[in-house]
Amino acid sequence: MPRRTIDIHVPDAREDREIAAGIAEDPDTFVPTDDQWRNARKRGRPKAVSPKVRVSIRLSQTVIEEFKAGGKGWQSRIDEALRSAVEAKKRA
Repeated sequence: MPRRTIDIHVPDAREDREIAAGIAEDPDTFVPTDDQWRNARKRGRPKAVSPKVRVSIRLSQTVIEEFKAGGKGWQSRIDEALRSAVEAKKRA
């Protein structure tokens, strides 16, 4: 199969000035200030107050199947079950 080439046009200085002028004339152009960049909201999931720790444990197949049968969130349900067991043990 022949290799496909990509033809990329790099603007020269004159074209670059024309592009910049077009951007400057566009009423919809928005250039954020440094303060706006600093205060911009970060994307993604917010940092957890109490982040979970990645571990590797071996559980019986029946336990895994039972939690997975409940659908998405099965790992969180295992975490909740273990936390409940820890709390119950503290109360005993």
